[in-house]
Amino acid sequence: MTARVVSSDEKKLAWTSENEHENIGSLWADFAQSTAFHGVNKLQSSRHSSLRCIWWTFAVLLMSAYMSYNITQELMNYYRYPVITNTKVEVRQELPFPAITFCNLSPYNLTAAKETDPYLEKYFNGVSLLGEFYGAINWSDPGYGSTFSKRQSLDWWKKIFMKPGEILNLCVMKSAWCVSAIKPVVTKMGHCATFNWNASDVTKVRVTGLDNNLIIFANIHHDKYVLGSQLAAGLRVILHDPRIHPDVATSSFLAAPGTSTYAAVKRSTFKYLPTPYKAFDNTTCVDTLSPTFNNTLEYHDMYTYETCLQECFTRITFNKCGCVKPSDDGTFGRICSIFEDYSCYAPTYGSISQDPDVHTECGCRIPCTFDTYETKVSSSKYPSNVSIKYIIDLGFAGNEAVVRDNYLEIRIYYENLMLQVTEQIPQYTTETIIGNLGGQMGICLGASILTLTELGEFLLLLCLFIFKRIQGGGELKRIKPNKN
Repeated sequence: MTARVVSSDEKKLAWTSENEHENIGSLWADFAQSTAFHGVNKLQSSRHSSLRCIWWTFAVLLMSAYMSYNITQELMNYYRYPVITNTKVEVRQELPFPAITFCNLSPYNLTAAKETDPYLEKYFNGVSLLGEFYGAINWSDPGYGSTFSKRQSLDWWKKIFMKPGEILNLCVMKSAWCVSAIKPVVTKMGHCATFNWNASDVTKVRVTGLDNNLIIFANIHHDKYVLGSQLAAGLRVILHDPRIHPDVATSSFLAAPGTSTYAAVKRSTFKYLPTPYKAFDNTTCVDTLSPTFNNTLEYHDMYTYETCLQECFTRITFNKCGCVKPSDDGTFGRICSIFEDYSCYAPTYGSISQDPDVHTECGCRIPCTFDTYETKVSSSKYPSNVSIKYIIDLGFAGNEAVVRDNYLEIRIYYENLMLQVTEQIPQYTTETIIGNLGGQMGICLGASILTLTELGEFLLLLCLFIFKRIQGGGELKRIKPNKN
């Protein structure tokens, strides 16, 4: 028999295929002996150590699975964006004083209302908290004439409101008169007065204590009260940021006539993380301090959750009723007549403001950064028996009964210059996640970034060998000549 003679190309291909297993085996042996992966150098089988190889293979696979599970959990936790909330107290050299709004608990002046239209007293009684005892308002009564059906101007409403200039008698701030720093503002509680209203020139406090901050002396004109939604007498005092309307403020307290009310203020700052972090359980906040933030509110310069809701409720009510309250922004539209307010605006606004579905539809979100003011309130009898004589002699009141029934003192102050800061920080940073992943790889397999590089190099060379095998024709064997 004669042997087939192979060509040089066939010899090349045959040699490559014949030595394939030797090359891959050498590559694996080199990787197993030189890599820093723990236990991999025990995975080479020999004639006398097959059981040992099986055991180490099982151990390496088990630790690899355990490492993979832990790494998966770490990555899942990382992409849930968990946070850590820290609270700290900072001592400042000075603190900005909040805006303070004072509102009489009776929005309307009975004397002015009766002078405008005597039926206004009857109307206020009918819509008050005790209105059910007066019976339903009979709009067919001729007395409910044009005063109630006509859309009045804001100036008309101011005439029947309590006048803030007549309520606040004296204002002292840091031992200086401050009446000029008070600005009237129309709210849902009537015609109120705001101290420290100018956001571009906020009063700042360096010295604390009840004698060194704001002191107010007021006369509520109790004899001019009308029946309303509240049966109490006194002033409602609202603390808020100068940039927001007092109607949407959330911190307030009451001051009664015949008392001196002391309010110690504590300011707190909250800083939450924006999307994708969850600031409040399952909800995110809106970063109003971001340069890319777009204020979607049409009638308010500063975005807050409460302002957003108020604007949303007002817009829905206006779309239904075609008018607004005197306290609403005038650019919404005309002010409702008394009849329109009674029959449409008040019931509609009250209904939607208590409907959680409407709250959701409005799509308002809490800002990531905001300030709050907490007050610790105490009171005592005012004025003292020894001082009331001088108050009467100065002509502020005719007798003691009038003083006790109308006059009050309010002191609002910082007890200290401490600022409580509540801040969220990411539970995972880039350094944290790298450290955690590295720890899992290190404790399970002794791996690091460099050992991963070794593994990558081995896999790359393995792919190159396989590619050459496929390109070279696969199972071609070298044929030896037959000597016969």
